[in-house]
This record gives sequence, structure tokens and C-alpha cells, in this order.
Amino acid sequence: MAALPWGVVIIDESHNLRTTNSRQADSPHTEAAVAAGSRAGRLILLSGTPSLSRPYDLYRQIDVLVPGLLGRTKEEFAQRL
Repeated sequence: MAALPWGVVIIDESHNLRTTNSRQADSPHTEAAVAAGSRAGRLILLSGTPSLSRPYDLYRQIDVLVPGLLGRTKEEFAQRL
């Protein structure tokens, strides 16, 4: 499904797009949602949960909306904190 060219993707509970400390890929669910969202014409992230205490945890949500805004990789972003 992630390979399809979606017009609009809506991700509810987007706070579950977690950034892990691993240098490897994040969870398969996060990777699939990010792949689908990045191919969509429009992307809407929904969440009723307040942001977490670490900005690093928001990396995946922000990066899927504006790729590269926080750096090329999550490790590069973590070094700036």
C-alpha cells in the first residue's frame, strides 16, 4: 500500500510515528506510514496526545511533512539537540 500514489493520506494517532535510537530503520509501522505519506499529494497528521518531552521524538512527524527541515537523518538532528 505504501507504494501506491495516494491523493490524500490521513494518519490518525500520528504521535505513534516514533523515532527510535537505533541507527537502523524505525518500526515497520512507522516506516510504512512515512512511505505512504511521502508519496501522497497531501498529508494530514492527527493526534490528540500532547507532544512528548523530547523534541527528538517528533522527528518522524516533522520529517514526513517537510523532509529535510530537521536534517538529513535522525542522527544528524539528535546531534543538534
